[in-house]
Amino acid sequence: MRKIKVVALLLALVMLLAGCSLVSPDEERIAMQVVATVNGTQIYNYEVSEEDVAASVQQTLYYSGMSENDLTPEQLEETYNDHRTFLLEQLVNDEVMLQKAAELGFVLTEDEKAEIMVIAIDYFDSVRESIVAQIKAENAEAAGEDDSDILVYEPGDDIDALLEEQTTTDPAVLAEAEARLQALLEESRLSIDIYFDYLCEQELISKVRDYMTGQAEVTDQDAQTWYDQTLAIQQEEMDAEPGVFESLVYSKKIYTYVPGRIVAVREVILAFDEVQSSDVQALYTVDDMDAYDDMIDLILTSSGDHLTMAADIKARMQAGETIEDIVTELSVDAAYIAEPNTEKGYLIDSRTLAYSAEFVEAALGLQSIGDVSEVVVDYKGVHVLQLIKVYESGVVSFDDLKDSILTALLPSAEQDMYQQMLETWVEEADVKYFYNRLG
Repeated sequence: MRKIKVVALLLALVMLLAGCSLVSPDEERIAMQVVATVNGTQIYNYEVSEEDVAASVQQTLYYSGMSENDLTPEQLEETYNDHRTFLLEQLVNDEVMLQKAAELGFVLTEDEKAEIMVIAIDYFDSVRESIVAQIKAENAEAAGEDDSDILVYEPGDDIDALLEEQTTTDPAVLAEAEARLQALLEESRLSIDIYFDYLCEQELISKVRDYMTGQAEVTDQDAQTWYDQTLAIQQEEMDAEPGVFESLVYSKKIYTYVPGRIVAVREVILAFDEVQSSDVQALYTVDDMDAYDDMIDLILTSSGDHLTMAADIKARMQAGETIEDIVTELSVDAAYIAEPNTEKGYLIDSRTLAYSAEFVEAALGLQSIGDVSEVVVDYKGVHVLQLIKVYESGVVSFDDLKDSILTALLPSAEQDMYQQMLETWVEEADVKYFYNRLG
Protein backbone atom coordinates (compact mmCIF):
# COMPACT_ATOMS: atom_id res chain seq x y z
CA MET A 1 0.00 0.00 0.00
CA ARG A 2 1.37 3.38 -0.99
CA LYS A 3 2.09 5.60 2.01
CA ILE A 4 0.77 9.16 2.19
CA LYS A 5 3.35 11.60 0.90
CA VAL A 6 4.80 13.29 3.94
CA VAL A 7 5.66 16.58 2.23
CA ALA A 8 2.01 17.47 1.79
CA LEU A 9 1.14 16.33 5.30
CA LEU A 10 3.98 18.22 6.93
CA LEU A 11 2.74 21.28 5.14
CA ALA A 12 -0.75 20.63 6.46
CA LEU A 13 0.68 20.39 9.95
CA VAL A 14 2.40 23.74 9.55
CA MET A 15 -0.85 25.29 8.36
CA LEU A 16 -2.68 23.92 11.37
CA LEU A 17 0.01 25.23 13.71
CA ALA A 18 -0.55 28.64 12.16
CA GLY A 19 -4.23 28.39 12.90
CA CYS A 20 -5.42 27.59 9.38
CA SER A 21 -8.16 25.10 8.63
CA LEU A 22 -6.87 22.09 6.75
CA VAL A 23 -9.33 21.61 3.89
CA SER A 24 -13.01 21.93 3.17
CA PRO A 25 -15.02 18.85 2.14
CA ASP A 26 -14.90 19.93 -1.54
CA GLU A 27 -11.18 20.54 -1.31
CA GLU A 28 -10.67 17.13 0.24
CA ARG A 29 -12.66 15.47 -2.54
CA ILE A 30 -10.49 17.18 -5.15
CA ALA A 31 -7.33 16.37 -3.20
CA MET A 32 -8.20 12.67 -3.17
CA GLN A 33 -8.61 12.41 -6.94
CA VAL A 34 -6.21 9.97 -8.59
CA VAL A 35 -3.84 11.81 -10.95
CA ALA A 36 -1.63 8.86 -11.93
CA THR A 37 -1.16 5.15 -11.41
CA VAL A 38 1.99 3.04 -11.54
CA ASN A 39 1.29 -0.66 -12.00
CA GLY A 40 -1.98 -0.05 -10.17
CA THR A 41 -0.53 2.02 -7.33
CA GLN A 42 -2.40 5.31 -7.10
CA ILE A 43 -0.97 8.80 -6.80
CA TYR A 44 -3.36 11.44 -5.50
CA ASN A 45 -3.85 15.08 -6.39
CA TYR A 46 -2.87 16.35 -2.94
CA GLU A 47 0.55 14.74 -3.32
CA VAL A 48 1.37 17.36 -5.96
CA SER A 49 1.55 20.04 -3.29
CA GLU A 50 0.57 23.49 -4.51
CA GLU A 51 3.19 24.94 -2.20
CA ASP A 52 5.84 22.77 -3.90
CA VAL A 53 4.52 23.88 -7.29
CA ALA A 54 4.69 27.54 -6.29
CA ALA A 55 8.21 27.11 -4.91
CA SER A 56 9.32 25.41 -8.15
CA VAL A 57 7.82 28.22 -10.25
CA GLN A 58 9.42 30.93 -8.13
CA GLN A 59 12.82 29.25 -8.32
CA THR A 60 12.62 28.98 -12.10
CA LEU A 61 11.55 32.61 -12.46
CA TYR A 62 14.30 33.74 -10.09
CA TYR A 63 17.06 32.04 -12.07
CA SER A 64 15.57 33.50 -15.26
CA GLY A 65 15.73 37.00 -13.76
CA MET A 66 11.94 37.29 -13.87
CA SER A 67 8.94 37.49 -11.58
CA GLU A 68 5.28 36.59 -11.93
CA ASN A 69 4.57 40.20 -12.89
CA ASP A 70 6.58 39.67 -16.09
CA LEU A 71 4.07 37.05 -17.30
CA THR A 72 0.58 37.45 -18.64
CA PRO A 73 -2.17 35.61 -16.72
CA GLU A 74 -2.25 33.02 -19.48
CA GLN A 75 1.53 32.53 -19.38
CA LEU A 76 1.50 32.28 -15.59
CA GLU A 77 -1.25 29.66 -15.65
CA GLU A 78 0.65 27.67 -18.28
CA THR A 79 3.84 27.90 -16.19
CA TYR A 80 2.07 26.59 -13.09
CA ASN A 81 0.51 23.74 -15.08
CA ASP A 82 3.91 22.80 -16.52
CA HIS A 83 5.40 22.62 -13.02
CA ARG A 84 2.46 20.56 -11.72
CA THR A 85 3.08 18.13 -14.55
CA PHE A 86 6.79 18.03 -13.81
CA LEU A 87 6.28 17.35 -10.10
CA LEU A 88 3.71 14.64 -10.86
CA GLU A 89 6.17 12.93 -13.18
CA GLN A 90 8.77 13.07 -10.40
CA LEU A 91 6.32 11.29 -8.10
CA VAL A 92 5.80 8.64 -10.76
CA ASN A 93 9.55 8.21 -11.09
CA ASP A 94 9.84 7.78 -7.31
CA GLU A 95 7.11 5.15 -7.31
CA VAL A 96 8.77 3.27 -10.17
CA MET A 97 12.04 3.24 -8.23
CA LEU A 98 10.29 2.07 -5.05
CA GLN A 99 8.74 -0.83 -6.94
CA LYS A 100 12.14 -1.61 -8.46
CA ALA A 101 13.64 -1.60 -4.98
CA ALA A 102 11.29 -4.41 -4.01
CA GLU A 103 11.95 -6.26 -7.26
CA LEU A 104 15.73 -5.99 -6.79
CA GLY A 105 15.51 -7.11 -3.19
CA PHE A 106 16.66 -3.90 -1.55
CA VAL A 107 15.77 -3.76 2.13
CA LEU A 108 16.79 -1.62 5.06
CA THR A 109 18.81 -3.13 7.85
CA GLU A 110 17.58 -2.90 11.42
CA ASP A 111 20.36 -0.43 12.18
CA GLU A 112 19.28 1.77 9.27
CA LYS A 113 15.68 1.66 10.44
CA ALA A 114 16.74 2.57 13.96
CA GLU A 115 18.65 5.60 12.67
CA ILE A 116 15.67 6.68 10.58
CA MET A 117 13.33 6.34 13.56
CA VAL A 118 15.60 8.67 15.55
CA ILE A 119 15.25 11.25 12.76
CA ALA A 120 11.45 10.86 12.79
CA ILE A 121 11.24 11.24 16.56
CA ASP A 122 13.53 14.27 16.48
CA TYR A 123 11.26 15.91 13.93
CA PHE A 124 8.15 15.44 16.04
CA ASP A 125 10.03 16.63 19.11
CA SER A 126 10.82 19.83 17.22
CA VAL A 127 7.14 20.24 16.33
CA ARG A 128 6.24 19.74 19.99
CA GLU A 129 8.80 22.37 21.00
CA SER A 130 7.27 24.80 18.49
CA ILE A 131 3.86 24.27 20.05
CA VAL A 132 5.30 24.81 23.54
CA ALA A 133 6.84 28.10 22.37
CA GLN A 134 3.52 29.10 20.84
CA ILE A 135 1.65 28.39 24.09
CA LYS A 136 4.22 30.32 26.14
CA ALA A 137 3.85 33.28 23.81
CA GLU A 138 0.05 33.12 24.12
CA ASN A 139 0.24 32.98 27.90
CA ALA A 140 2.71 35.85 28.04
CA GLU A 141 0.54 37.96 25.76
CA ALA A 142 -2.55 37.23 27.85
CA ALA A 143 -0.68 38.25 31.00
CA GLY A 144 0.78 41.34 29.34
CA GLU A 145 4.33 40.03 29.81
CA ASP A 146 7.43 39.96 27.64
CA ASP A 147 8.08 36.41 26.42
CA SER A 148 11.71 37.10 25.39
CA ASP A 149 14.55 34.87 26.58
CA ILE A 150 16.48 37.73 28.21
CA LEU A 151 17.52 36.69 31.71
CA VAL A 152 16.67 39.31 34.34
CA TYR A 153 18.56 39.08 37.65
CA GLU A 154 19.77 41.11 40.59
CA PRO A 155 23.28 41.18 42.09
CA GLY A 156 23.72 38.16 44.33
CA ASP A 157 21.14 35.98 42.50
CA ASP A 158 22.01 32.35 41.80
CA ILE A 159 22.47 32.53 38.00
CA ASP A 160 22.49 28.74 37.53
CA ALA A 161 19.21 28.42 39.41
CA LEU A 162 17.64 31.21 37.38
CA LEU A 163 18.77 29.61 34.12
CA GLU A 164 17.33 26.26 35.20
CA GLU A 165 14.06 27.92 36.16
CA GLN A 166 13.93 29.79 32.85
CA THR A 167 14.44 26.62 30.80
CA THR A 168 12.02 24.51 32.86
CA THR A 169 8.59 24.34 31.25
CA ASP A 170 5.40 24.31 33.33
CA PRO A 171 3.92 20.75 33.27
CA ALA A 172 0.56 22.28 32.39
CA VAL A 173 2.12 23.84 29.27
CA LEU A 174 3.67 20.52 28.30
CA ALA A 175 0.32 18.75 28.74
CA GLU A 176 -1.44 21.39 26.64
CA ALA A 177 1.25 21.12 23.97
CA GLU A 178 0.90 17.35 23.82
CA ALA A 179 -2.88 17.63 23.53
CA ARG A 180 -2.59 20.15 20.71
CA LEU A 181 -0.01 18.03 18.92
CA GLN A 182 -2.19 14.93 19.03
CA ALA A 183 -5.18 16.91 17.78
CA LEU A 184 -3.13 18.32 14.92
CA LEU A 185 -1.80 14.90 13.99
CA GLU A 186 -5.29 13.45 13.98
CA GLU A 187 -6.63 16.25 11.79
CA SER A 188 -3.68 16.14 9.41
CA ARG A 189 -3.57 12.33 9.37
CA LEU A 190 0.11 12.43 10.11
CA SER A 191 2.04 10.30 12.57
CA ILE A 192 5.56 9.26 13.43
CA ASP A 193 4.91 5.94 11.71
CA ILE A 194 3.85 7.66 8.48
CA TYR A 195 6.86 9.95 8.59
CA PHE A 196 9.10 6.98 9.38
CA ASP A 197 7.72 5.07 6.39
CA TYR A 198 8.31 8.09 4.14
CA LEU A 199 11.93 8.38 5.27
CA CYS A 200 12.41 4.67 4.70
CA GLU A 201 11.05 5.07 1.17
CA GLN A 202 13.50 7.87 0.50
CA GLU A 203 16.36 5.72 1.76
CA LEU A 204 15.29 2.87 -0.53
CA ILE A 205 15.10 5.26 -3.48
CA SER A 206 18.61 6.38 -2.62
CA LYS A 207 19.80 2.76 -2.62
CA VAL A 208 18.22 2.17 -6.03
CA ARG A 209 19.83 5.31 -7.41
CA ASP A 210 23.22 4.13 -6.13
CA TYR A 211 22.59 0.81 -7.86
CA MET A 212 21.75 2.59 -11.11
CA THR A 213 24.77 4.89 -11.07
CA GLY A 214 26.93 1.94 -10.10
CA GLN A 215 26.28 0.47 -13.56
CA ALA A 216 28.10 3.40 -15.19
CA GLU A 217 31.56 2.90 -16.62
CA VAL A 218 34.13 5.18 -18.19
CA THR A 219 36.63 3.37 -20.43
CA ASP A 220 40.20 4.29 -21.27
CA GLN A 221 38.97 5.01 -24.80
CA ASP A 222 36.40 7.45 -23.42
CA ALA A 223 39.21 9.20 -21.58
CA GLN A 224 41.44 9.22 -24.68
CA THR A 225 38.67 10.72 -26.81
CA TRP A 226 38.05 13.44 -24.24
CA TYR A 227 41.78 14.15 -24.01
CA ASP A 228 42.24 14.46 -27.77
CA GLN A 229 39.26 16.77 -28.20
CA THR A 230 40.12 18.90 -25.18
CA LEU A 231 43.79 19.22 -26.11
CA ALA A 232 42.91 20.66 -29.51
CA ILE A 233 40.51 23.17 -27.99
CA GLN A 234 42.76 24.21 -25.12
CA GLN A 235 45.82 24.66 -27.35
CA GLU A 236 43.91 27.02 -29.61
CA GLU A 237 42.34 28.98 -26.73
CA MET A 238 45.51 29.28 -24.64
CA ASP A 239 47.69 30.34 -27.54
CA ALA A 240 45.15 32.98 -28.53
CA GLU A 241 44.25 34.44 -25.14
CA PRO A 242 46.28 34.89 -21.93
CA GLY A 243 44.65 33.81 -18.70
CA VAL A 244 42.86 30.70 -19.97
CA PHE A 245 45.37 28.37 -18.35
CA GLU A 246 45.20 30.27 -15.07
CA SER A 247 41.40 30.07 -15.07
CA LEU A 248 41.53 26.29 -15.45
CA VAL A 249 43.97 25.92 -12.58
CA TYR A 250 42.10 28.27 -10.25
CA SER A 251 38.83 26.43 -10.97
CA LYS A 252 40.54 23.06 -10.42
CA LYS A 253 39.84 21.83 -13.94
CA ILE A 254 42.05 19.58 -16.03
CA TYR A 255 44.53 21.27 -18.33
CA THR A 256 46.16 19.36 -21.18
CA TYR A 257 48.49 22.11 -22.34
CA VAL A 258 50.71 24.84 -20.87
CA PRO A 259 51.14 27.78 -23.27
CA GLY A 260 54.52 28.87 -21.87
CA ARG A 261 56.57 28.72 -18.71
CA ILE A 262 54.21 29.69 -15.89
CA VAL A 263 55.16 30.06 -12.26
CA ALA A 264 53.12 30.04 -9.10
CA VAL A 265 54.30 32.36 -6.35
CA ARG A 266 53.17 33.21 -2.87
CA GLU A 267 53.92 36.56 -1.34
CA VAL A 268 54.11 38.62 1.78
CA ILE A 269 52.84 42.12 1.08
CA LEU A 270 53.29 45.27 3.11
CA ALA A 271 50.31 46.99 1.59
CA PHE A 272 49.95 50.70 0.88
CA ASP A 273 46.91 52.65 2.02
CA GLU A 274 43.99 51.89 -0.35
CA VAL A 275 43.60 55.50 -1.45
CA GLN A 276 47.33 55.88 -2.08
CA SER A 277 47.44 52.57 -3.92
CA SER A 278 44.54 53.60 -6.15
CA ASP A 279 46.18 56.93 -6.98
CA VAL A 280 49.49 55.29 -7.85
CA GLN A 281 47.81 52.61 -9.95
CA ALA A 282 46.00 55.30 -11.93
CA LEU A 283 49.39 56.79 -12.88
CA TYR A 284 50.68 53.31 -13.81
CA THR A 285 47.63 52.69 -15.99
CA VAL A 286 48.18 55.85 -18.03
CA ASP A 287 51.92 55.12 -18.22
CA ASP A 288 52.95 58.33 -16.45
CA MET A 289 56.02 56.63 -15.02
CA ASP A 290 57.83 59.74 -13.80
CA ALA A 291 54.90 60.77 -11.64
CA TYR A 292 54.42 57.12 -10.69
CA ASP A 293 58.00 56.78 -9.42
CA ASP A 294 57.78 60.09 -7.55
CA MET A 295 54.60 59.05 -5.75
CA ILE A 296 56.05 55.63 -4.87
CA ASP A 297 59.10 57.38 -3.35
CA LEU A 298 56.83 59.72 -1.41
CA ILE A 299 54.76 56.84 0.00
CA LEU A 300 57.86 54.87 0.99
CA THR A 301 59.31 57.92 2.70
CA SER A 302 56.12 58.53 4.67
CA SER A 303 55.65 54.86 5.57
CA GLY A 304 59.06 54.70 7.16
CA ASP A 305 60.07 51.09 7.62
CA HIS A 306 58.35 49.20 4.76
CA LEU A 307 61.60 48.50 2.92
CA THR A 308 63.49 47.60 6.09
CA MET A 309 60.71 45.21 7.21
CA ALA A 310 60.55 43.65 3.73
CA ALA A 311 64.30 43.02 3.72
CA ASP A 312 64.01 41.35 7.12
CA ILE A 313 61.12 39.21 5.89
CA LYS A 314 63.15 38.18 2.84
CA ALA A 315 66.05 37.10 5.05
CA ARG A 316 63.77 35.09 7.31
CA MET A 317 62.15 33.33 4.33
CA GLN A 318 65.55 32.52 2.88
CA ALA A 319 66.52 31.07 6.26
CA GLY A 320 63.59 28.66 6.05
CA GLU A 321 60.81 30.35 8.02
CA THR A 322 57.36 29.84 6.53
CA ILE A 323 55.26 32.65 5.17
CA GLU A 324 52.42 31.63 7.49
CA ASP A 325 54.56 31.96 10.61
CA ILE A 326 56.02 35.30 9.54
CA VAL A 327 52.64 36.81 8.67
CA THR A 328 51.01 35.45 11.83
CA GLU A 329 53.69 37.06 13.96
CA LEU A 330 53.98 40.43 12.22
CA SER A 331 50.30 41.04 11.43
CA VAL A 332 49.50 41.24 15.14
CA ASP A 333 51.14 44.67 15.28
CA ALA A 334 50.84 45.67 11.62
CA ALA A 335 47.50 45.11 9.92
CA TYR A 336 48.94 46.01 6.51
CA ILE A 337 51.10 42.86 6.46
CA ALA A 338 49.30 39.94 4.84
CA GLU A 339 49.45 36.95 2.54
CA PRO A 340 46.46 37.43 0.22
CA ASN A 341 46.59 34.11 -1.66
CA THR A 342 47.48 31.01 0.30
CA GLU A 343 46.33 28.03 -1.77
CA LYS A 344 47.69 27.90 -5.32
CA GLY A 345 49.52 31.20 -5.20
CA TYR A 346 49.52 33.67 -8.08
CA LEU A 347 50.01 32.18 -11.53
CA ILE A 348 52.32 34.38 -13.56
CA ASP A 349 53.35 34.17 -17.20
CA SER A 350 54.97 36.61 -19.58
CA ARG A 351 51.63 37.66 -21.08
CA THR A 352 49.74 38.43 -17.89
CA LEU A 353 48.36 41.93 -17.44
CA ALA A 354 46.84 41.34 -14.02
CA TYR A 355 50.00 42.31 -12.13
CA SER A 356 52.56 45.07 -12.39
CA ALA A 357 55.57 44.63 -14.63
CA GLU A 358 57.81 44.67 -11.53
CA PHE A 359 55.82 41.86 -9.94
CA VAL A 360 55.83 39.75 -13.12
CA GLU A 361 59.55 40.22 -13.72
CA ALA A 362 60.42 39.24 -10.16
CA ALA A 363 58.16 36.16 -10.27
CA LEU A 364 59.48 34.88 -13.60
CA GLY A 365 63.04 35.42 -12.42
CA LEU A 366 62.65 32.74 -9.75
CA GLN A 367 64.01 29.37 -10.88
CA SER A 368 63.82 26.74 -8.16
CA ILE A 369 60.99 25.84 -5.77
CA GLY A 370 61.47 27.79 -2.56
CA ASP A 371 63.49 30.61 -4.13
CA VAL A 372 62.78 34.04 -2.62
CA SER A 373 62.71 37.21 -4.70
CA GLU A 374 64.33 40.54 -4.12
CA VAL A 375 62.06 43.13 -2.51
CA VAL A 376 59.49 44.28 -5.12
CA VAL A 377 57.77 47.68 -4.97
CA ASP A 378 54.70 48.51 -7.06
CA TYR A 379 51.39 50.34 -6.76
CA LYS A 380 49.99 47.81 -4.29
CA GLY A 381 52.84 47.89 -1.81
CA VAL A 382 56.11 46.18 -1.00
CA HIS A 383 56.28 42.47 -1.85
CA VAL A 384 58.51 39.51 -1.13
CA LEU A 385 57.75 36.54 -3.42
CA GLN A 386 58.46 32.84 -3.05
CA LEU A 387 58.30 30.28 -5.88
CA ILE A 388 56.02 27.33 -5.05
CA LYS A 389 55.50 25.65 -8.44
CA VAL A 390 56.64 25.76 -12.06
CA TYR A 391 54.44 24.76 -15.01
CA GLU A 392 56.73 23.95 -17.90
CA SER A 393 55.58 24.80 -21.43
CA GLY A 394 54.11 22.09 -23.64
CA VAL A 395 51.55 19.30 -23.89
CA VAL A 396 50.68 17.33 -20.76
CA SER A 397 50.75 13.62 -21.65
CA PHE A 398 47.63 11.49 -21.63
CA ASP A 399 49.24 8.98 -19.26
CA ASP A 400 49.78 11.72 -16.70
CA LEU A 401 46.12 12.76 -16.92
CA LYS A 402 44.28 9.49 -17.52
CA ASP A 403 43.25 8.81 -13.92
CA SER A 404 42.09 12.40 -13.42
CA ILE A 405 40.08 12.28 -16.65
CA LEU A 406 38.42 8.99 -15.70
CA THR A 407 37.43 10.48 -12.34
CA ALA A 408 36.16 13.69 -13.94
CA LEU A 409 34.04 11.87 -16.55
CA LEU A 410 32.42 9.47 -14.09
CA PRO A 411 29.70 11.79 -12.64
CA SER A 412 28.37 12.58 -16.10
CA ALA A 413 28.42 8.88 -17.02
CA GLU A 414 26.56 8.08 -13.79
CA GLN A 415 23.88 10.68 -14.52
CA ASP A 416 23.47 9.38 -18.08
CA MET A 417 23.14 5.80 -16.81
CA TYR A 418 20.59 6.88 -14.19
CA GLN A 419 18.49 8.68 -16.81
CA GLN A 420 18.68 5.78 -19.28
CA MET A 421 17.68 3.16 -16.71
CA LEU A 422 14.90 5.30 -15.29
CA GLU A 423 13.44 6.00 -18.72
CA THR A 424 13.54 2.29 -19.51
CA TRP A 425 11.88 1.35 -16.23
CA VAL A 426 9.13 3.95 -16.67
CA GLU A 427 8.47 2.75 -20.23
CA GLU A 428 8.24 -0.84 -19.00
CA ALA A 429 5.86 0.05 -16.15
CA ASP A 430 2.11 0.41 -16.60
CA VAL A 431 1.89 4.16 -16.02
CA LYS A 432 -1.31 6.13 -16.52
CA TYR A 433 -1.58 9.92 -16.14
CA PHE A 434 -4.74 11.95 -15.54
CA TYR A 435 -3.34 15.42 -16.08
CA ASN A 436 -6.79 17.03 -16.31
CA ARG A 437 -7.34 16.34 -12.60
CA LEU A 438 -4.28 18.26 -11.44
CA GLY A 439 -4.62 21.49 -9.48
